[in-house]
Amino acid sequence: MIDYRNFKIDIPATLYDCGNRLRRRKMLSLLPDTKNKIILELGCGIGDFFIALNQRKAAYKEYIGIDISFANLLTAKRLISKFKPLDNISFMKADIFKLPFQDESADILICAEVLEHLDDIEAIKEITRVLKKEGFVLITVPYLGEPVRSWGHLRHYDLNMVKFLAEKSGLVIKKVNVFGRFHEITWVKFKRVLYKAWGLWKKVFKVDKGYYESTFHRYLIMPVWDKILVLDDVFYPPQTILGNKGYLVALMKK
Repeated sequence: MIDYRNFKIDIPATLYDCGNRLRRRKMLSLLPDTKNKIILELGCGIGDFFIALNQRKAAYKEYIGIDISFANLLTAKRLISKFKPLDNISFMKADIFKLPFQDESADILICAEVLEHLDDIEAIKEITRVLKKEGFVLITVPYLGEPVRSWGHLRHYDLNMVKFLAEKSGLVIKKVNVFGRFHEITWVKFKRVLYKAWGLWKKVFKVDKGYYESTFHRYLIMPVWDKILVLDDVFYPPQTILGNKGYLVALMKK
């Protein structure tokens, strides 16, 4: 069982892995207007989505990142220190089941790759409690396939499960995007080969950097593969020749 309170996210993989970058792009594509909005991100990790949000020059009234891991929050604060001003940005340690906010206090709640790790019904009820009327919830979850127990997954989702969550909490699904199928059969397999090649390269040339931090990945593989993964949009329909395993991003409204 994973101890989430002491869990440390792999920083380079989170920031530079093409799959994580694809997920953030899909989230941004569904994110509603943030101008003059209070944003809460639950399970913010090291703040990678916040970084992507600011790289898009998004305007917002306030951003608050919530995580159960103090180590991840320290990393998030360090990574976002370059963004100015910081007076409307904060991070805090809190439990998703007992959020330290009053009812209807946030305009947008973001919850990426979190619900599959815990009691999703209780979590979504608490999310709805702190969400303002007419506010939005943006979630991402793994779609179909067997739960990855080593990652702490309790379940993977299908469309009906997401609809059930929305109905139980009084939310209405506004937009849904299933993505990642092309990613699963290309990048996931290709990077395993790259890992092995990089391991050999490190031994021969005695390189200290990890794969994701390498010039090879960041300035050659990552830009090229980011463009290749645009093809992921071709495989949106529920049934494809690639199989169904992927990810789901949904925008819900209260």
